[in-house]
Amino acid sequence: MRKAWKQVRSKSDEVIKRLRRPRATGAKSEMDGIFESMKLIYIYPCFAVFTFFPTAIFNENARIPMLSDENYTEWKEKVLLILGCSDLDLALRVDEPPIPTKSSTPAAKANYERWERSNRLSLILIKAHISQSIRGSIPNSDKVKTYMKAIDEQFVSSDKALASTLMKRLSNMTFDRSRIVHEHIMEMRDIAAKLKSLEVDMSEPFLVHFILNSLLAEYGPFKISYNTHKDKWSIRLIW
Repeated sequence: MRKAWKQVRSKSDEVIKRLRRPRATGAKSEMDGIFESMKLIYIYPCFAVFTFFPTAIFNENARIPMLSDENYTEWKEKVLLILGCSDLDLALRVDEPPIPTKSSTPAAKANYERWERSNRLSLILIKAHISQSIRGSIPNSDKVKTYMKAIDEQFVSSDKALASTLMKRLSNMTFDRSRIVHEHIMEMRDIAAKLKSLEVDMSEPFLVHFILNSLLAEYGPFKISYNTHKDKWSIRLIW
């Protein structure tokens, strides 16, 4: 980790020096050099955000996980957060503008360049956080908006299947003494949280009911107390 961080810091210092270097007439734009450096740093997606993205997204919780069958909702939220905070989400929000010609106005050329930059770097970021096995099943596109739509279409059906699997798992869970009750309850809470992220919301009293039914017969008096208590219990009361 420390070695990788030094590599990123070194690349960042290099970019700063290049910005300060006097430019010769007709020289290549320094911003072009920065974009090339960004491409190189995207080889290390875990560290790229530290160099080129705003301080507001340094939080550990904002890091993008690798896309899998179980984390699509979280993955998409964090991708959109990173792209939005770094002002790279334009190509996801608007269609490609007309390609500039010699007669195009400076404003039209600048608008297209901004869109092209957003499209190119967004694709780099997104693909860097999709495993090769999953990427191969997604129709490729050189337009990030189309590519993201293809990802959405593939994982909508996956989300439904995952929700069904998690619901079945929750319904069949039984405390078997292989661990303490607290850990058993925590796992059931985690499953309920995953279901909520898949838009299958479960009320707390309903989850409490599931948890109590998963306990062994020796917890019978505890269940009787719950059934005869007129107030609804929260999960905190049973762990």
